[in-house]
Amino acid sequence: MNNRFRYEQIKAFFIDGVPVPQGSMRTVGRGVVIHSNAKKLREWRTTVAWQVRAFFQDDDQIDDSMRVDLEFYLPRPMSVKRIFPNRKPDLDKLIRAVLDGVTESNAVTDDARFVEINAKKFYARDRVGVFVEFYRVTEEQA
Repeated sequence: MNNRFRYEQIKAFFIDGVPVPQGSMRTVGRGVVIHSNAKKLREWRTTVAWQVRAFFQDDDQIDDSMRVDLEFYLPRPMSVKRIFPNRKPDLDKLIRAVLDGVTESNAVTDDARFVEINAKKFYARDRVGVFVEFYRVTEEQA
């Protein structure tokens, strides 16, 4: 089966701030489980939610199949000489944090609407954050 899809770009924008990964979970007692980096993660997801909301403004909430492209620009530690950030934070955890922030923004009904994700991480030359592109995905008619 060779499906062809059509992608309609909805929005593209940059979210400033140091990307924070969705951390591992840890127990704090009496069965209470929290993210190991809960404070920083909460701040990052709030930043993502506010900025997504600002870019979508009066647009209706999206309830369609979607693709998201994410380019993470991370701060380069002073001692690092390598070209790529092939160490922590893990790309999948960075993605999860952004998608949860998108869901909190109410611009998208649920992050389950994302049927395709493209993501990369780089060391930033100047600006740290994440460049986000949203696309509506539809099946191309023959």
